[in-house]
Amino acid sequence: MSINLLRWSAFWLSLVLAVGALPCGLILIVDPSGGGMGMPLSMLEHSPFDDFRIPGLVLFTVNGLGGLVTAWAAWRDERWAPQAAVVMGVLLMGWIAVQILMIDWGSWLQTLYLVWGLLLAQIGYWWIKVKRTVEQQ
Repeated sequence: MSINLLRWSAFWLSLVLAVGALPCGLILIVDPSGGGMGMPLSMLEHSPFDDFRIPGLVLFTVNGLGGLVTAWAAWRDERWAPQAAVVMGVLLMGWIAVQILMIDWGSWLQTLYLVWGLLLAQIGYWWIKVKRTVEQQ
């Protein structure tokens, strides 16, 4: 598998993740009622949160800024970019797992982002392996 294919796949997956997470997280921080996203506060009844401010902050910071940093690292072909892709994929899967535990399985988007995280982590892993092989030659 080509290093460039892996690199640009990680870039686009991370960038699109960030582009979605940053505004959504910001909306939840600014309007913690969830109304701006069409999400009722009743979604949080089995969670430790009274409103969406903390989940919005985590979404903005971890998935938004984390995705942006990962995309930037892939764009610049930083030495640590493959590891960043693995970490970002694992964080995304963790975010969805916690979400499912707290608010239940309620949307096809949860499945999409769970698979997205798995794919990003797997691409990062393959990227690490291919880089090691190339460096050993």
